Amino acid sequence: MAELYLVEFKGSRKEYFYNTYYHSLNLSELVIIQAERGEDIGTLSKKVDVELSFQENQKPRSILRPASDSDINKFDLHQKKELDNKAEILELIKKHKLKMKIVDIEWQFDGNKMTVFFTADHRVDFRELVK
Repeated sequence: MAELYLVEFKGSRKEYFYNTYYHSLNLSELVIIQAERGEDIGTLSKKVDVELSFQENQKPRSILRPASDSDINKFDLHQKKELDNKAEILELIKKHKLKMKIVDIEWQFDGNKMTVFFTADHRVDFRELVK
């Protein structure tokens, strides 16, 4: 059975992943993982030495590879892009008069998905913002 690792992402999100391809891995290094839709990047935070059971629909996906220098450069570019996008989204929120506060913005490593984390006192209809 492949080794199981806990991978930490931006915002202290954590998830388990198998080292399915048996890479030589070191804790605290960046790795590229199989995301729900594409690839993402995270930090190896812990090797799990005990047997854990997972529900079938929550079975851990794979660590695809250790992050290369080009992967790390791409990650850095995404972080800069997130700052630019935050300013754009704040303008759109103002334009649509939405009562919400942006907590964080995160681009998935492969650029296929951007997630906006926000807070609001009441339910917010942000369909126009998404368009």
